[in-house]
Amino acid sequence: MKKRKKTNTLFFVFLTYLIVFFAFYLLFNYGVVGKIFFNAFVYAGALNFLNSLLALSFFIFSIEGSNKKFMTLNLGGIGVRILLMIIGIIIVIKSLKIEIFDFILVFFVFYFVQLILEIRYFHNFNKEK
Repeated sequence: MKKRKKTNTLFFVFLTYLIVFFAFYLLFNYGVVGKIFFNAFVYAGALNFLNSLLALSFFIFSIEGSNKKFMTLNLGGIGVRILLMIIGIIIVIKSLKIEIFDFILVFFVFYFVQLILEIRYFHNFNKEK
């Protein structure tokens, strides 16, 4: 995979999260969103951002290698990512003062949007290849 394509993809993921965060920050500053919901949003967004970075990293490292390496890193990576997400969710819920239902709602919204973008990226990459 070309260096430019890697950089563009990582930049797109980072920019997407940054825009969404900035929008919620404005809503928080204007009093539309409360502090507890905003905190839940930040932690859910951070967990999903790390998940996105891991998914892209596994994909980028595995795309140039053999089929076995690709399957091991991507399918095995799904298991690792889910385990890390569960641990992260438990840590956030147990140690931080946030509204649990708000956190779970925002987390799932982020997660499903991230899955859609991830699938589209893999599909578009396969078309280009």
